[in-house]
Amino acid sequence: MQGWRKVGALGALLLALLLCGCWNRHELSELSLVVGMAIDKAEDGYRIAVQVVNPGQVVAQKGAGVSSTVVLFEEEGKTLPEALGRMTTRTPYPLYFAHLRMVILSEEVARAGIAKPLDYLSRNNEMRNDFYFAVARNSTAAEVLKITSPIESIPANSLYTKLETSDQVWAATGKITLLELTQDLATEGRNPTLTGIRVVGNKSAGDSMSNRQYIDPPVELVYDGMAVFHGDRMVGWLTEMDTKIMNYVRNRVKKTTAIQPCPNPEEGTVTLRVERSHANIDVKLTDGEPVFLIDVRLEQDIADMECAMDLSKLDTLYQVEKVSNERLDALLKSSIAGVQRRFGSDIYGLGKKLHSKFPREWASIDDWNETFRNVRIDVRGTAILRRIGTTLQPIDYRTRE
Repeated sequence: MQGWRKVGALGALLLALLLCGCWNRHELSELSLVVGMAIDKAEDGYRIAVQVVNPGQVVAQKGAGVSSTVVLFEEEGKTLPEALGRMTTRTPYPLYFAHLRMVILSEEVARAGIAKPLDYLSRNNEMRNDFYFAVARNSTAAEVLKITSPIESIPANSLYTKLETSDQVWAATGKITLLELTQDLATEGRNPTLTGIRVVGNKSAGDSMSNRQYIDPPVELVYDGMAVFHGDRMVGWLTEMDTKIMNYVRNRVKKTTAIQPCPNPEEGTVTLRVERSHANIDVKLTDGEPVFLIDVRLEQDIADMECAMDLSKLDTLYQVEKVSNERLDALLKSSIAGVQRRFGSDIYGLGKKLHSKFPREWASIDDWNETFRNVRIDVRGTAILRRIGTTLQPIDYRTRE
């Protein structure tokens, strides 16, 4: 009986240990919630800015009051943790990163190398890995976080949702998380890319709450192109079309819009809504050299038609599809060849495919990025027309009859 009592007492003690509260619990009112971070170069290290939520303003007035919904704190240090530690001399409460939405890198930081900043971000156990990255194009990273949003009261949240929306319907951007970025850096045969962001308008007017009171704000933030990397160092910018082509090849396109000339180019253009996209990469060895085939297949609907054509006729649809296939082929060839020539950076993951399929041949390549510049890449684009909409003939075509 004594033995059972001892077992029971021990069990109760263990349960008490399991039911104890969290040792590091903090009330939200005692934390500085960081939603955005900017990383710029300083003379001796980095200059870090964090966008912190002003909870009283957000809850009480939903961002419509005189006070700002966020506050920006800046500090310098040789490393990120030193700068953030020094920042506690400015912030009222400890910085809390679990709600981080955006990290903005200056172009200077991106070109110098992002491995060191990423090391801290990936080690910090407070940070989730689902926040997005962007590279500032014509400003410092901190200036991006100083621009207020006309609709969303918290600017970093606006950047986050804007990037998600663009990624879903436009395909000329990329929502790259910390996890995806570190995986790209660790993957042999594939280099990372990060979305660019540009300040458009009067920068000095952006940090005022009055920027939210205009129908046409004097300054705004626009995502623009993507930064290309060699390993962890940025080497240049992709154009909007190059970004779309890269996203096609990497199977990142959900939906987007494409424009092509009419079968008779003098009549105008056809606008197509890409509803589905799938790409496949294959590689074979020819005389010991890798030859790649990139096969991209699109399913499209007609969104706008300027051509004087009757879409009830199958021959007309075949003509539109023929132009689509020719244009897709041409864009794939010119864009990929341009990336090879200008950057020599495999942003498509061709080397990853070669490594997977022919590991022995991959091991014999000393510098894949240099090899990528001259490797043979064949492309095949297939665009299928699914729907023509609710109108068989363009309005202009019917008025001519």
